[in-house]
Amino acid sequence: MNDFTLSSPDGTTNRFQEFRAIIERFYRWRWNQECPWDGSEAKQLSSFLKASPTVDVKDFKLWLKRYGESEDIKPGERPRCFLPKIHNYSVVPLDRYGRSAGATKTKPSWQQVESQSDKEFRENAVLRARALKERGAADAK
Repeated sequence: MNDFTLSSPDGTTNRFQEFRAIIERFYRWRWNQECPWDGSEAKQLSSFLKASPTVDVKDFKLWLKRYGESEDIKPGERPRCFLPKIHNYSVVPLDRYGRSAGATKTKPSWQQVESQSDKEFRENAVLRARALKERGAADAK
């Protein structure tokens, strides 16, 4: 009976502890301070592990490295904040807008917006003029 030990019901205790240790090492490397850890961090890590049962330690370390190299992170951001979005860093580090470095500009230039607005304004003016003209013709009858 001396061999009895309590373990996690889902059998992920060792995996949880291993990933937690990696997060704490990452945190010390990135921000040169001890990693804050409470129930909220544990919950997010547990959720991540349940949602991603095939992610191994090697991949997770790479994702954390990409996260640490990204420009869109807040200094000292707690694990409970970055763990829910760690999959975003599974491919490449992200720029300050949360896009990959090779992402192209998707918003139209000011000239395009301005010309589109001018075009819409002219079209609306023509429609209003027609409506007024039709209303005036109807009133004259």
